Amino acid sequence: MPNWKSLVKTSAIAIAIIYCLAIPLLYFNQRALIFAGAMEQGARDAQFEPSAGLEIVSLTTPKLKIPIKALYGVALDRAGISRLWTIGWQAV
Repeated sequence: MPNWKSLVKTSAIAIAIIYCLAIPLLYFNQRALIFAGAMEQGARDAQFEPSAGLEIVSLTTPKLKIPIKALYGVALDRAGISRLWTIGWQAV
C-alpha cells in the first residue's frame, strides 16, 4: 500500500519545481510570446509597399516621442466601396 503522505509531498515538490522553472522562462520570453511580430521588426521581409488606396503614416507618441508607423486607408462601407468616394459622388 503506497504511503499517501509521501506521494502528496513528492508531488507538491515536483509541481513547485516546475512552477519555479516556468515563471522565469515565461518572464524572459514574454516579448516573443505576446508581440511575436516584434522579432521581425525592421527585417527585410517585414518591409512592404502599401497597395493602392493605402498609405504609411508616421506618428510619434506624445510624451516619449517614440516613432510609430501606421497603415492608413479610407473607410469602406459593407459593399467595399470607399465612403469618401460615395460622399463625393452624391455631392456632385
